[in-house]
Amino acid sequence: MKRMMMGFMAGLLAANSGVTSAEVAPTAAGLSSVARPDAGAPEGGGHNCCIDHAGPGCTDPDIEACVCGEDPLCCSIPWDDVCAGIVSESCGDECVDCLTPHLTPGCNDGIIQSCVCAQDSFCCNDHWDAQCVDEIVDFGCLSVIPVNDDCAAALQIVDDGSFLFRSTDATTDGPALPPECDDGNGVAFESDIWYCYTPECSNDITVSLCGPSDFDSRLAVYEGCACPVTDDRRVVGGCSDNSGKCPVAERPEITFEAEGGTSYLIRIGGGAIPADGEGTMQITGGSAGNRLDCNGNGEFDGCDILTNFSTDCNGNRYPDECETDSGEVLMHQLPTQINGEFTDADCDICDTGQQTRAERFVLDEPKQIVAIGLWGGYFSTDSAPADDFTVIFHATDVDGLPGTELATPGFVSSRFETGVQIEGMREWLFVLALDTPMNLDAGSYFVEIYNNTAGSPDSFFWETGDLDGDHGGAGSAFDTSAPGVDWVAQDDKNLAMVLFGTPAADCDGDQRPDACQATAACCMPDETCMQLIPECCVIAGGEAQDPGTDCATFGCDSPQIIHGQGLIDQTRPHSGYIDSRRESTDGIHFDQGLREALIRFDRSVFACDQSDVTAANFVLSETGGGTPPTVDGVAYEGGDQSYVRVHWDRPITIQQWTTLRADVCSVSGTPIITLGDLGPGTDEPDRVDFGFLPADVNQDSEVGPFDLIRFRQYTNDVSDPPVGVELDYIDVNRDGSLTPFDLIAFRQLVNGVPPSTRLWAGATIGPQP
Repeated sequence: MKRMMMGFMAGLLAANSGVTSAEVAPTAAGLSSVARPDAGAPEGGGHNCCIDHAGPGCTDPDIEACVCGEDPLCCSIPWDDVCAGIVSESCGDECVDCLTPHLTPGCNDGIIQSCVCAQDSFCCNDHWDAQCVDEIVDFGCLSVIPVNDDCAAALQIVDDGSFLFRSTDATTDGPALPPECDDGNGVAFESDIWYCYTPECSNDITVSLCGPSDFDSRLAVYEGCACPVTDDRRVVGGCSDNSGKCPVAERPEITFEAEGGTSYLIRIGGGAIPADGEGTMQITGGSAGNRLDCNGNGEFDGCDILTNFSTDCNGNRYPDECETDSGEVLMHQLPTQINGEFTDADCDICDTGQQTRAERFVLDEPKQIVAIGLWGGYFSTDSAPADDFTVIFHATDVDGLPGTELATPGFVSSRFETGVQIEGMREWLFVLALDTPMNLDAGSYFVEIYNNTAGSPDSFFWETGDLDGDHGGAGSAFDTSAPGVDWVAQDDKNLAMVLFGTPAADCDGDQRPDACQATAACCMPDETCMQLIPECCVIAGGEAQDPGTDCATFGCDSPQIIHGQGLIDQTRPHSGYIDSRRESTDGIHFDQGLREALIRFDRSVFACDQSDVTAANFVLSETGGGTPPTVDGVAYEGGDQSYVRVHWDRPITIQQWTTLRADVCSVSGTPIITLGDLGPGTDEPDRVDFGFLPADVNQDSEVGPFDLIRFRQYTNDVSDPPVGVELDYIDVNRDGSLTPFDLIAFRQLVNGVPPSTRLWAGATIGPQP
């Protein structure tokens, strides 16, 4: 069954432009516009918070904290259906039945979810579609006895991740452990279940059962996945009962030296009564990510980076030693991630059959072209088939279209994932390194590029990009033949492409261009300025600076907060925001003031020792001089290290300003810009100010008649809020929607009618610090 993107793309267009889904479809000329989603998705195993189970708590710490905040019993007694119900009702996670296709990843039975996602990670990383539902039966995930009860039925695992498991009612088909595994608790191994894990990287692999579990588990790892397992089978890395490595000491964990591409049999069971139950297995250390081999050493690039064989200064999962051949950047048009143009000699879904594209560029003086970079992907099943590119250089004819064919050079192509997913479809960066440099005089040219994905259900598309005003010619050209003949101008489109010129000088042989060292690679706004070679900087979206620039003087590598206007994808709430919603001190509605903020920085941030940020990197203070809340939780949002969610232990104080200050560094160790308090209305690079004045919906620091007027205007779409999101001002009861109860609650606040504790009309808040 093919997964189609049509519906998602149509829905996004409808949401953004008022077009109905029935009116939108990809055309032969290109892909419909798609939006770039927020980063992050659940790991392969998902969580068990949506289902009742034997032990207290659940396997997602944020959801667990939310649920137990409402019902503390959920963290001390078995997690029952009441606890599971709170997840959807109050904790922002949609628990949808596994047998129902839906647009969110995962489903409400953690074991079924883990069973399916171990073999089809799409279901936990994108959405739980009809194919995921079919796979519940196909993979045997509804079986009462675990589907991987027998060694011969071991579940296959390639990618690292977190996997829920259930050994309840499992039989035993493996031998007792060897004598050297006896740590004083015997060598019995009962009710075993099996996984066959094949790491991509030669590295130290850790298999851990430290996560939540409701029985005394045991763990063993054998070399090879052949079955049955006999008494003389070698146990790699030993075996584990009470490892002493876990927060709960009696849980097992094994670290062993693995060879990439070799399979290992993971066995989970128990040695005491009960010998079966539920738990979580975490595997780390073996996933490559980038599965290319640009340096030809026989290992995936991602493995070279993971094992520190190669450096990756710009974080693009491509070894730095493979990026120093590019040299001078002659043209750079970065992808917009919103459109694509089919360019495939075997376009299965194009109305006109095969299609090709050519992009114009301009040279001010004679130049050598040594490589081409472009961005694109594969529509519609994202299968990433083998590439068969063709590159043709053309002169520009009198009509401004591709003219005389100049050369069809040979090249070596490579591709790697950028980490961007456009509604489930991966974006790739392609580098075509020419066998012989292309020497061109000053003038206007076109480069024609097309792929041939014959035999694949996918068709290749080349992304549109932002125009390079210096060396890019406005507009691309389009033809339905390959190679192109009858070109048609596409004046409104530019294709995402980088042209690399003569390799940069490297006199000291350290595989970094000398110019990069001379400038300290000052490059804004990329996050790793101090290590970037110029072309990495451009690909990453930055702008290489003048060689005489002193980066330290201008602090170009210092992080700072991007304040924005408090919209969903910005720092939220924004600096200067006054929380006008219901008080949390009325004896009924506790803990309903601001208790967290999502801070967006202009680059990835870390503690200054290069570890991940923690609560120690953020400080709260209040204008009233009282004891401020305490930061008790910090996490990167969706794996993006430039977004940090900061949580504190109680709501901010009413009628006071609370300042959240960040003490963080860039990846190169440069501290955040700290300018101190600059006064009201000034966005400071290292801090954000929040106030709490119930009923101040117009944000003027006092509650008066205009607040009632503005409230009515906002609720009737007559006026927009001063900044940010309407619900931040008018969702008085904080339930995530606007209802008549909000108007009732607002009138109660203004008039001091219970459950409001006081008359808020006439109340004020001091000046913003």
